[in-house]
Amino acid sequence: MDVTADIEAAENIKNSLKHLQKLRVSLQSLFDNLGNGPSEGQENQAYLRGIQQRLITMDNAFTELENAGNSLPSNNPPQSINTMALSLEPENESFESFHNVLNSYTWTKRMQEYSMCASSLLRDNQLKRTGPSNGLMAKRNKREVHNLPPTHVDGIISRLKTSLEHKHQDTKLDYYRPLGDSTVLVLTIEKMMKVIIVFRGLLPERILAKGFAESTSLDNGQVDIWSGSKHKVFQLVSQHAQSAMLHFNNPLCPDLNLYHLVNWLHTYKDLFTAECQYCNKILNNGLPPTARGFDKATAPAKYHPQCASSAAR
Repeated sequence: MDVTADIEAAENIKNSLKHLQKLRVSLQSLFDNLGNGPSEGQENQAYLRGIQQRLITMDNAFTELENAGNSLPSNNPPQSINTMALSLEPENESFESFHNVLNSYTWTKRMQEYSMCASSLLRDNQLKRTGPSNGLMAKRNKREVHNLPPTHVDGIISRLKTSLEHKHQDTKLDYYRPLGDSTVLVLTIEKMMKVIIVFRGLLPERILAKGFAESTSLDNGQVDIWSGSKHKVFQLVSQHAQSAMLHFNNPLCPDLNLYHLVNWLHTYKDLFTAECQYCNKILNNGLPPTARGFDKATAPAKYHPQCASSAAR
């Protein structure tokens, strides 16, 4: 029974192909006749009758092909058959819809592939500020970064103080412990600016810049870690210093972070004499170039606040 059905289906396909070939021949003959126009000495009426006869022949061939196609066995088409049919639509609007659907499918497929890759990478490299988040290594890193013993912190700061004051004689570094194990550094840069940095272990948590003549202590003699500067220029320096505090922050190398941060702050020694690298001026709206880049800790780019955004474009 299946063999008979297959033979009948093959015969129907053969007949459909014959009708399709007949239709193509009729269509080609019609286009050739239309392209060549009436022959010499042929009247227009005779030419039009020939065109009409070819149209009738083509219509009959199309009807036969349609009937033969209806007799073919039908299988369940794929779900995308409706969208693929849009490419055969002669209307321009439908043809554009096909391309839009195709582009959407391609974009969705790529997004799925990229999402799978990103998920795999994030699963293998979890974004944790303090490194591994479980096990003995996590506890060890946490102890090394935040809860270092005071003697260890004092040793690192002492070495930094000796190195900094030997390298820059115009700079002074003092440190205090007003609140238990928390350390407060007071960095004096020439006779121009003082910077207060509050640490938990060796992790900086707060930073303030003040003028050299401004007070940095309270009535009880402790360091004032809350009151900001009353001058606009040092308020801007404090904002940029907070960004630098976050930039130079690698919990795995806290001593190196402190070294880079202090050297970056020391570049403000020429705050009121350096030119902006964007506009080549010292003052812009009455302010010196308070912004500093982070690419080089010892020789960063210097910009006015208004010029920094323009230079980044």
